[in-house]
Amino acid sequence: TLRDMVKKGCELIICHASGYQTVAPEIARETGVRVTTVENHRDITPGLISDIDTQPQGGCYMAGWLAGKMTRSNIVGIVASAEPPTWNRMSAGFAQGLKAANPNCRLLYSVIGEAAYADAARRKHNTQDQIGVGADVIFGMGDGASFGMLQACALKKAKDGGKAWFIDVIGDKRSIDRAGVLLSSVIMDLSVVYEEVIQSHMDGTFGKQHWVGMNNGAIYLLDLNKAVPNSVKKGLNAIEQKLIAGKIKVVDIPTAVELHKYLKNLFPR
Repeated sequence: TLRDMVKKGCELIICHASGYQTVAPEIARETGVRVTTVENHRDITPGLISDIDTQPQGGCYMAGWLAGKMTRSNIVGIVASAEPPTWNRMSAGFAQGLKAANPNCRLLYSVIGEAAYADAARRKHNTQDQIGVGADVIFGMGDGASFGMLQACALKKAKDGGKAWFIDVIGDKRSIDRAGVLLSSVIMDLSVVYEEVIQSHMDGTFGKQHWVGMNNGAIYLLDLNKAVPNSVKKGLNAIEQKLIAGKIKVVDIPTAVELHKYLKNLFPR
């Protein structure tokens, strides 16, 4: 695919999937065509290879704080399709925000496998399991698998008979949220970073690290569900300003091993 793009005259190829981490730099060095990878810091080469990585933990801190204020059972769940650096950073930031909002809360954490990004059926099952043991807010990271998480929250009531809320990542599922369980989503606006990459290609500064973060407006929370009280909305606005100003320091944990240690220490069983 990349060679075909080179033959068609592409001057810049943005390879937005971790599966391109090896082949994209090879093609760049072989052909001289500029490429942009994701989560691949080691291959950054001035004038030839740029990289995009995420710093979503600030937005996830806000999502965790929101979950801590909206839970009725004091049990919140994280359901992940895998444990790549982005998901790990998000889980850690979410957990930190949850602890800050509700120190008495219990956190459940489950991951389906190595790369189960599209397994909606198993994600639905995992989410229902967490709701079954008391979780009434679910933070889901799963790409295609997240549709199963949303469906589980829509179909299965929380133990108190109320809604099981779902907090999504990356995009906006409001148009398919028939049950009104979508609490919010940690939005990743990649257009912001793509513009940075393209601008660097045009102005001669190509070949550096680009971040999807709050400081450049690429990470933010989707408009909140109308069920969220105004007091919580005001609290989130204040927290957002503190995060942007650096007054709240959010942990940066990209590895699964360190994430598990952090969650265990933050929420001991």
